[in-house]
Amino acid sequence: MSFAELIICVALASALVTVATLILNRRKIPNIKTDEDVLELLSAGKRIKAIKAYRQLHKSSLKVAKAFIDSHLQTEK
Repeated sequence: MSFAELIICVALASALVTVATLILNRRKIPNIKTDEDVLELLSAGKRIKAIKAYRQLHKSSLKVAKAFIDSHLQTEK
């Protein structure tokens, strides 16, 4: 293995470690245990956090979480 190939391998390994660290260190929203906790965030005007909290709680997709939040926003009007 040449020196250039070694440098490339080290750079790739470093990039993989960085990506893995970013994936594993996603920030969770604390104290989310029920849908009521999610709706409290929504009523406090924190729509994006409410969507993230719903996804965290139910392990759902962004589409499903947004639909849940939007449906509750429409019923409040």
